[in-house]
Amino acid sequence: MSDVASAPPKKAQKKRGRKRQRKAPGSKLNNIDPNVEPRVDTSATTKQSAPNHDQSYFADNEEANKKEPTKPKKAPKNTSTKPSNAEIPKASAFAEKKPEPTLASTKLPRGLPCPCPNHYRYSETFDFPPVSSAVADANRHFIPSGPNKPTDIFHAALNRSDDPAIRFISKKDKGQMLIFVNGACEDIGRPLSESGITTSSAQGGCGIVLTSSAWSEPFSLPLEQDGTPHTDCRAEVRAALAAIGLKDWVSEGFDNVIVGTTSKYLYDGVERLGGYVKNGGKIRAKNGKKTEIKNKDVWFALAAKMRELEAKGVMVQFWLVPKEVNEAEPLAREAVHMESDECSAITDIVWVEREKKRMAALVNH
Repeated sequence: MSDVASAPPKKAQKKRGRKRQRKAPGSKLNNIDPNVEPRVDTSATTKQSAPNHDQSYFADNEEANKKEPTKPKKAPKNTSTKPSNAEIPKASAFAEKKPEPTLASTKLPRGLPCPCPNHYRYSETFDFPPVSSAVADANRHFIPSGPNKPTDIFHAALNRSDDPAIRFISKKDKGQMLIFVNGACEDIGRPLSESGITTSSAQGGCGIVLTSSAWSEPFSLPLEQDGTPHTDCRAEVRAALAAIGLKDWVSEGFDNVIVGTTSKYLYDGVERLGGYVKNGGKIRAKNGKKTEIKNKDVWFALAAKMRELEAKGVMVQFWLVPKEVNEAEPLAREAVHMESDECSAITDIVWVEREKKRMAALVNH
């Protein structure tokens, strides 16, 4: 009786076994052979676990496992022989850039240059108050407050005179005019005097532009052959001296003459010119000794001419302009290669007479 009572019934054992089988879902414990590898369903779309490799595998393939950036898709090639609109260059790409307009290239009003109609003539006479030397020396530089191009401030227009002429006149002030000057010097290998004694083979030239080329040709003349060595600096000062003495500016209605130059030597020198004259043309050198300034003769002549104009009420100022806008730049280079006997001595009278001859030729034409 004790053996029979201790053994559990068979039906209860089967029920417990079935409950244990249900706790492991998805597994078939029956009919499993431990010696046969289970099949892997390759058609499954679920992500499989990584293969069981060692750590060196992942270290060697770390860069390969990174996701590569997606490259933009290339546009399909145009198989047609006809070029697209994007491939055809525009006509503006072949067109040359037009040069900026200059004051000398300004066209003249109708009826000019000769004969000049009466309605262009002024019967007014001008009488300006004198300019003191102190005021003139303190305001020798012209510094525009607004636009800095000559064509922005000045334009080619008729002066206020009984004998009209085209000048570069300020757009805001009819009594202010502009003159371009430039000096140049080159070693051309020819003697400075007719005697054949060569002290220097350099030749200097001056260029001046004060009117439209349609009205009168610009000035381009070599420096004097007086035995003085020619330099760029001397040519610059000489060009300014000739420019301010070309005309009677009071009779044309101008009380302010602006000299446009590229030379820093001339621009800085005119500011100190009053002191040079007071000291007799001598300055103190670095060693403490007094020495005479270079090109003293032309500097003193320029100072005397400015004082003469200031007594008539004409203020002379200097404007440092860029090289590309100085319209007298090429004229000075041309003057360097002129024959030395073409102008043995450049004087103000020579320059004025040349302009009168050109004007007479226009009248006869």
